[in-house]
Amino acid sequence: RPPEPAAPSAAFVCFNQPMRARLLERDAELGRLREALGRAGRGRGSVVLVSGEAGIGKTALVRAFADAARAQARVLTGVCDDLGTPRTLGPFRDMARAGGGPLVAAADAGAERDAVFDAVHRELAARPTVLLVEDLHWADDATLDVVRWLAWRIAELPSLLVVTYRSAS
Repeated sequence: RPPEPAAPSAAFVCFNQPMRARLLERDAELGRLREALGRAGRGRGSVVLVSGEAGIGKTALVRAFADAARAQARVLTGVCDDLGTPRTLGPFRDMARAGGGPLVAAADAGAERDAVFDAVHRELAARPTVLLVEDLHWADDATLDVVRWLAWRIAELPSLLVVTYRSAS
């Protein structure tokens, strides 16, 4: 009589790390982001807008860039969430939580608008930095004000402001 087949064993493995794969057909976009970071490192900051419809790969592109950029610059990332009531200064609160520095006190709920502007400027003036704001189409008015204010001043900073948004928004 043949041996009975072994009962299938169930092994569950849980990985708490994002899967990273090489982006396909995004070399030109990554090259432009790297060039902008190189200019920022020489004191000529700029803004890079990454737009497209939902699911096109904006987040994958900027995260791949951010991973590589960490070798040259500090990377501060914040997200505008799809909430019924947007978080005031949500992405800057994310950055303050992760990076500390002048943003911590300025991102406090009672901070004056000019204190936030000043803190962001000081944060970016200190050393080469990539400031990544994802999903700006869901931003609150205070976040939009900071992004607009910074866009006018980024050229004098050794930093790069990278913003993702849906082109239909």
